[in-house]
Amino acid sequence: MNGNNDKNRPLAENAPREAPRETQWRPQDGAPSPKQLLDQSHSRFRKRKKEGVNPGIVIFILVLAAVIGVSVFVLATGRGGVSDDVLPETNTVAETEEVPQEICDYIETEPSAVHRGSLILVNHEVAYEFPEDGTGPEVASVYDNCNGLLKVASMSDSLDPVTLSRLVSFASDFEERTGDRCFMVNSAYRTYGDQVSIYRSYSETLGEEYARTYVANPGFSEHHTGMAADLAVVFDDGSSVPIEEYGNYNVMREMIPSYGFILRYPEDKIAVTKIGNEPWHFRYVGTPHASVIEKTGLCFEEYVGFLKNYTADGSALYLAPDGVLRSLPFADVSLVRDSTLIYFVPKANEGNTSVPVPKNATGYQISGNNTDGFIVTVTVGNPAETVTSVDEAVAQTAHDSVLTGEE
Repeated sequence: MNGNNDKNRPLAENAPREAPRETQWRPQDGAPSPKQLLDQSHSRFRKRKKEGVNPGIVIFILVLAAVIGVSVFVLATGRGGVSDDVLPETNTVAETEEVPQEICDYIETEPSAVHRGSLILVNHEVAYEFPEDGTGPEVASVYDNCNGLLKVASMSDSLDPVTLSRLVSFASDFEERTGDRCFMVNSAYRTYGDQVSIYRSYSETLGEEYARTYVANPGFSEHHTGMAADLAVVFDDGSSVPIEEYGNYNVMREMIPSYGFILRYPEDKIAVTKIGNEPWHFRYVGTPHASVIEKTGLCFEEYVGFLKNYTADGSALYLAPDGVLRSLPFADVSLVRDSTLIYFVPKANEGNTSVPVPKNATGYQISGNNTDGFIVTVTVGNPAETVTSVDEAVAQTAHDSVLTGEE
């Protein structure tokens, strides 16, 4: 992560930025509870033929049956102003758990997996969890694997292999569309030691206050994931231009979500990310998540919280074949085809988490969010990867999630 552009700060281009410590932000805790289900009672009346039945008794039974029928209708429809405290108690958890058992298989996911995957959140509050053996994530050399489509600031620059592959694909298609081969990876994966050195260097040269403001604490840099890249524009003749002033920057911003990348620190989300505007810092989150984030207008912190509204005991986020993002009752996931489903599964309090995956899935990915659960991305058939529009209900949920997530 880098600090803001400043001609008087030659080192700020390669420096991540840290927010003031006193400011706190946390993703929204937990998704809304599922709707309560109302048990509908059915009364059965058995008529017994008796000789010499008293007509008055017959009339009484008919009136009583009518009263009970009206009562059942009122309870079933919620009409008549009946207060919740007189409704029969229901075991909501037991009822909602029955649905996934019929349409899902279960993937046993270890607790440590909550810290792995393309959707882990790393910021000034949530640290990157390094592997227990003290190593970093698996990374690959940018220079050795970019087919000459990317320049590098250092021969040691490396990225997560999937992130690098998608970045190279983007660079290739970008050149085909614009004729430009100009992107340089200015900063990529950083070890814990790298971040210590950067922080110490800034403290010694520019002062401790500057380091605290512009450099992330070791362990809290998104560059530790190997899925973040700071990009610069450098042409073959050696000339360069600030990336936000590059003539085809808007084309880049239009194209790059389709390859799984988001602009991590947009200017209008500084209050949430606690990081200044960084038009050069891109983070791989995968498809279709990048397109969803772009269309809903959320930043990554907000998106991770927003997904908690979609669970296996409620509704899934549904990218329909026409590219429209909607909400779909999870009980109906077996009916869809050529679609993508996204939903959140809370991490179990103890032991492995049983993650439900619909039986009609043709592919799935399970990523931890680095805090309290797993984000499941299910594909059925040949789904769309790009969101063309957002359903009104989803847009409202996203809006409400942002509001409730603010402090």
